[in-house]
Amino acid sequence: MKKVVITIVALVFTVSVAYGTSLLIGENEHSDEHHNTAGLYLPTKSLEEDFVYVDLIMKGKVLDTGATERNNVALPDRPEFIIQRTPTKVQVEEVYYGDTKEDVITLMQFATHKNFAYSGEDVYLLLTRSNKGHYAQIIPNNGIWKEKDGVVDAEFADSHFTQLKGMKTEEFIQTVVRAAKNKKHPRYE
Repeated sequence: MKKVVITIVALVFTVSVAYGTSLLIGENEHSDEHHNTAGLYLPTKSLEEDFVYVDLIMKGKVLDTGATERNNVALPDRPEFIIQRTPTKVQVEEVYYGDTKEDVITLMQFATHKNFAYSGEDVYLLLTRSNKGHYAQIIPNNGIWKEKDGVVDAEFADSHFTQLKGMKTEEFIQTVVRAAKNKKHPRYE
């Protein structure tokens, strides 16, 4: 009985986190659209599964970070759950995967996460697009990468993203584009 209760609690928690994080980029009007699933913290077995919702892989220059916004993304009739996001303008320099007609995109960064892009920095971004046209990291803490001395790195990377840390820039680009082209939905057994 105890096992069943623990399993149910874990399942409810996972669904709650999934729903709440789908709101991180601001919209949840059409829950069947892939744009609203950024940031799911569900177990995956590969980069291809982590990249299932990637819309854009690009290099850009951060032009400006706006004022951090506080958003309550709690489920109805639940305690407040505040997410802090910072709208950030990024000049599109090169697109490796996906398409954007914009010269400047708006990245809604998660203000409390370790990987943060600051004004003036060159960044490699792994993004999903909302139905309002904003972008967010495909998985919080794993979508912003910076280059130094020909090597791409992030202050923090978890799960399958750790294999990207310290890669030469060209190898990084090839690896993430290959994962995006071969993206697949995770299978939970």
